[in-house]
Amino acid sequence: MESATQTGKAYDVLCMGLAVADVLLQPVGPGIFDVDTTRLDHIDLMPGGDAMNQAVALAGLGVKVALAAQVGDDPFGHILRRQAAERGVDVSPVLCNPHTVTSTSIVLIQQSGRRNFVYCAGNNDCFRYEDVPGELWGQAKLVSIGSLMGLRGFPGEKAAEAFRLAREAGAVTVADTTYDINGYGLSCIEPVLPYTDYFIPSLDEADSLLGPGTPQEQARAFLEMGAKHVVLKLGEKGCLAMDGRGHRFLPAYQVAVVDTTGCGDNFVAGVILGILRGENLERCGMLGNAMGALNAMQKGACAQRRTVEEVLAFMGAAQRKDV
Repeated sequence: MESATQTGKAYDVLCMGLAVADVLLQPVGPGIFDVDTTRLDHIDLMPGGDAMNQAVALAGLGVKVALAAQVGDDPFGHILRRQAAERGVDVSPVLCNPHTVTSTSIVLIQQSGRRNFVYCAGNNDCFRYEDVPGELWGQAKLVSIGSLMGLRGFPGEKAAEAFRLAREAGAVTVADTTYDINGYGLSCIEPVLPYTDYFIPSLDEADSLLGPGTPQEQARAFLEMGAKHVVLKLGEKGCLAMDGRGHRFLPAYQVAVVDTTGCGDNFVAGVILGILRGENLERCGMLGNAMGALNAMQKGACAQRRTVEEVLAFMGAAQRKDV
């Protein structure tokens, strides 16, 4: 089990990947397009995108974190940088591209907490491996690539090179993915997994890559491709944690769901927190479940800062669902 206890690093974590302006609409019903006007009490603008969400969640936990991403030179881009900085993220590696627009999602949130996205990729389609200063890969104890497969300018071979450099500098490597909307297939992740210490997809994302299968089958397949540990997100059922020694289902915590936006990204932040603390794989998965559950109790992915003590207190008091 890797820990991330190296000294002399500028950051605890470098988060790299998607940064998105989320415009949150809640609550909306299935008939929203059948009427001319739907009135809401609030429409919120919050940070979004896998890397941004991870970075903000970790900063709230007291982790020293930097974000490598790209935004447009437009109002949404300036707001995103400011919001992340105000939440404690070092945004100095975030590029401001004057030739494109900031990635934006309209998030339609139902009363149940389920959400659907309307997405403009914008600058995220322009973000390239070459845009990240090479020295950054060696400046963090842990390097996390958010939304592997979601960055068109960051193909698998480039992500593998980034993780190779990070590992050579002593960093732990973490990657999650996103649904394969671009149709890249396994060729996008196969070069990366041999350099990946923790691979954290959802079961739906795994099924889109491998074809339908049980959580054990999907996690084992990723281990056979080279990942050292796999933590498979199972939504309201919790997660499956697996390495070469076996697997364990870890049930989710019971909470009243308000909005599931960003729960997967907060889950990854919880796993990363466990790695930084030197926890075993099971405990890392439980911290992921806790962070995802806490996030589901609020609107948006980055609305509330939580201390480590608050997360641990929640884990001690909350009930867990039966697997």
